Amino acid sequence: LNSVNSFKMKFAIVCGVAQMVAGICCILMNSLHFKDSLTLYFVWIPEMVFMNAIFGYLVSLILMKWTTNWDSTYVLNNAEVVSIPQRYCNDELSNLPCWTPPYMENRAAVPGYGDIIGKLPEAMWCMAPGAATAGCAVLRWKDKLIVEGNTYLNKAMLDPKVFNAETCQAGIAGCSLYKQSPPSLLDTLIKMFMEIGSVPVASQLVPGQGSLQAFLILMAVIAVPTLLLPKPLLLKRRHEQKAHRPLADDHGGHGGHGGGGRQPPTYLKTNKITVGFQGLNDAYGIPSYRELNPGVFYPVTYSFLFGIMFGDMGHGLLLFLSALALVIAEKALAGQRLNELLQPAFDGRYLLLLMGTFSVYCGLIYNECFGRALLPWSLYGIACQEGERTCEVTPIAPPPVGVDPIWSISENKLGYVNSLKMKLSILLGVVHMTFGLACKTANCVHFRRWEDLLLENIPEFLFLWSIFGYLSILIVYKWCTDWVGLGLRAPSLLDTLLHMLLSPGAEVPEESRLYAGQAQVQLVLVVVALVCVPWMLLSKPLLLMHRHQVECVCARACVCVDAAVQA
Repeated sequence: LNSVNSFKMKFAIVCGVAQMVAGICCILMNSLHFKDSLTLYFVWIPEMVFMNAIFGYLVSLILMKWTTNWDSTYVLNNAEVVSIPQRYCNDELSNLPCWTPPYMENRAAVPGYGDIIGKLPEAMWCMAPGAATAGCAVLRWKDKLIVEGNTYLNKAMLDPKVFNAETCQAGIAGCSLYKQSPPSLLDTLIKMFMEIGSVPVASQLVPGQGSLQAFLILMAVIAVPTLLLPKPLLLKRRHEQKAHRPLADDHGGHGGHGGGGRQPPTYLKTNKITVGFQGLNDAYGIPSYRELNPGVFYPVTYSFLFGIMFGDMGHGLLLFLSALALVIAEKALAGQRLNELLQPAFDGRYLLLLMGTFSVYCGLIYNECFGRALLPWSLYGIACQEGERTCEVTPIAPPPVGVDPIWSISENKLGYVNSLKMKLSILLGVVHMTFGLACKTANCVHFRRWEDLLLENIPEFLFLWSIFGYLSILIVYKWCTDWVGLGLRAPSLLDTLLHMLLSPGAEVPEESRLYAGQAQVQLVLVVVALVCVPWMLLSKPLLLMHRHQVECVCARACVCVDAAVQA
């Protein structure tokens, strides 16, 4: 589990940094296209420097750690990292550096040169009794034969005050050679900021890593004020200069609604019940003039999603009663000045009321009240023997509603409940996203934005349902199938999804097959998802770029015609 989580975390960092680099490159393209030197010098360059100085460097360390052969990397005298190839020494030790024969605990018994290494200090042998290895590394340093030691048996070898180049030069007893362990990148990153310029040799991935990290931190520190201060100050100065200029007499005159064809402002009617929900919607974005207002659906969707996350009858009832008290006393409290803790709760009293209502409802489905099962235990027979601390619980009948309370005392309660809630989250998330895309479809049809419908909305629908919609269908299908009655083991949907994405078209194993023709269906869905990605990301930008170029050509032609007429 640790290995898999470590790999996933590092892979996520690499992909995240690559995505950030792509975003910063988009800023570069815009700056060059529009000749925006201010953004180029004071946004793009410091962003690129800061990002690569910290996160790009971390990605380099991750890739370097992945590609390093740690079986052949050693630390010599706590002063340098050396590479010793994985080859065995000959009897004359003429092919140094090399390895001793494998699985020989007694170094004196090594054929050919056993007597030579047997005279070396006792610490110079990597094998311990009962712990034989594939061989100990051997090298020659300044006419001294040094053999790999075992740092687990001799921790002093890690101390550069005891074993270093000077002590080794003075005598063989001061020499050390041990295998370098893959350094922790988290510790490396923390010490990069806490111990600037200092990296122990045993933790180095590249020579001079301490100096390199000090330089990168300096560049990152310089990039922060360069990114945050110059552009705002220059824009402020430009604004002040424009503000002191006399207004030009505009004889063109702009007619039409809203002046100059600009978008009219949006006015949304609210009341004391919907104002809190509309504020939540406006925090993400205000709908344009005459667009569908998603805030209308917030009282149900937002409250229900909260109830799913906070499904507990006891806690939900407390929230409901607290909000109900504020609603009942709203006339008395409306004209008063409340404290900073009570005022936000009073402003969102109807929001809290609906959240508490749905929390009670979902708690009934989860069968939880203050974290305990609530359905009557009379549905179960509980047999407790005298002198015993445990009781046997036997179900008599299935519960009328909600999750079976027998899970509350089962050993695998956590696994079952987490699996149930995760699948519910996926289903509701897909429904939620589908509803949002349906609202976008309504806007496209109402305003006749056929480009948005064809180049954005439709591929978004296809991509969503080819992956996540298909997963939702599998969840419902798995729930509706009596696997016990069929005598089959319920397949893992996570394995099914990974197999679908990593091995498209490959035959699904018999134990993981849900229906006939599953491999062919999944191949079609993966192809559809792959086609939708460039369809969503490239089609509309290319169309808008072409349209902009055509408009520029037409504008230049009109200017030339006007100039010719005036001449």
